[in-house]
Amino acid sequence: RPIDVEDARPGDLIFFRKTKSGKVFHVALVLANKPDGIYVIHSTSSRGVVVDNITTNSYWKEKYQTARDVIGR
Repeated sequence: RPIDVEDARPGDLIFFRKTKSGKVFHVALVLANKPDGIYVIHSTSSRGVVVDNITTNSYWKEKYQTARDVIGR
C-alpha cells in the first residue's frame, strides 16, 4: 500500500524518479527511519550494494518520490 516517505519503516520500499511524473528508475529497501534521516540499502552500478541516508545524500534526496508498505502492517 502507498505510504508517505516520511512514514517509511524497515522493510518498506522507496521509489526514485528523476522528475515527479517520470518513470521509476531505482528502488531501495528501508533499513531505518531515524531522526537524522531515512537509511536504505540499494545496489548501485558504481559502488555496488551500499547503505545511504537518502534524506541527506545530495543525489538521492532530490529523487525519492513514493514509498510502499509491502509487508502489510
